[in-house]
Amino acid sequence: LIVYTNTKPPKKPLPQIPVDKVVFTSPSTLANFLKDYGRIPEGWGILCKGMRTWKSLREAGYDGEILES
Repeated sequence: LIVYTNTKPPKKPLPQIPVDKVVFTSPSTLANFLKDYGRIPEGWGILCKGMRTWKSLREAGYDGEILES
C-alpha cells in the first residue's frame, strides 16, 4: 500500500512580479527548484522550514533564515 510519493511537479514560469521572499519546505523542494531554474534569483530572501532544509540550502551555497515552528 503506497500512502505517499514524493514526485517533482512540472516546471512553471517564475513570477513576473517582485518576490520578497521564497519558502522552501524541504530539501527536495530546494533541489527541485534548483534543478528547474539553476539558481535562486538575486534579491530573493530565503526562508527554510527546519534545520535539514537550511543545511541543504547552505550546501547549495545560499544563506537563509530558518522558520520557527
